[in-house]
Amino acid sequence: MEYLGNLDIMVTKFNALVLAAALSAIAGSASALTITSAEGDCASDASLSGCSASAARRDLGNVELASAGNGSFYSLGVGQSASFYFDRQVTGSLSVSEVTFGRAGYYEETALVYGGVVTDGGYDFSALLGSLSNKSDDGFASLAFSGRYDALRFVDTTEVPAGMPANADGFDIDSIEVAAVPLPASALMLIAGLGGLGMVRRRKA
Repeated sequence: MEYLGNLDIMVTKFNALVLAAALSAIAGSASALTITSAEGDCASDASLSGCSASAARRDLGNVELASAGNGSFYSLGVGQSASFYFDRQVTGSLSVSEVTFGRAGYYEETALVYGGVVTDGGYDFSALLGSLSNKSDDGFASLAFSGRYDALRFVDTTEVPAGMPANADGFDIDSIEVAAVPLPASALMLIAGLGGLGMVRRRKA
């Protein structure tokens, strides 16, 4: 009987460890953020004014959610835009890696950022969150914003100086780092409670 009692304790501890790992995985996946889709003016129509002649620079798949860029990027196109849609709402802060930061003698590339929310008619991108510029030495442009948004739209506002090459293609987005709205503590408590209830039922069985 003592052996069976010790075995029951070991099984209970093992179940607790499995539950803890499962809850950790659930919480981690809930905190993860992904780009579900993206659309860009130049990606859709390369003939638009200000778009890059390079197909590689018109590939929206080059943009990734990361804290640092990898050298592959999407060029908005002078005066054009691109929108990125997420699987969860975002809030708080935004940091963008742009490949032409800190280049001496290079003209400034800028973009406005709008937050999009789901509406009955699609997405409403009327909320202006701020502006970005490549005039930085650290390779990133950042801004803080309030509110919760389902998508972000970048609109190029670059003014190309006279005499610049005709291949100017606006603000370049290498990577995006944005904060996801955290899972409410009540939801995590509910998950933990359901898991604990399952363990109690198993022990009674």
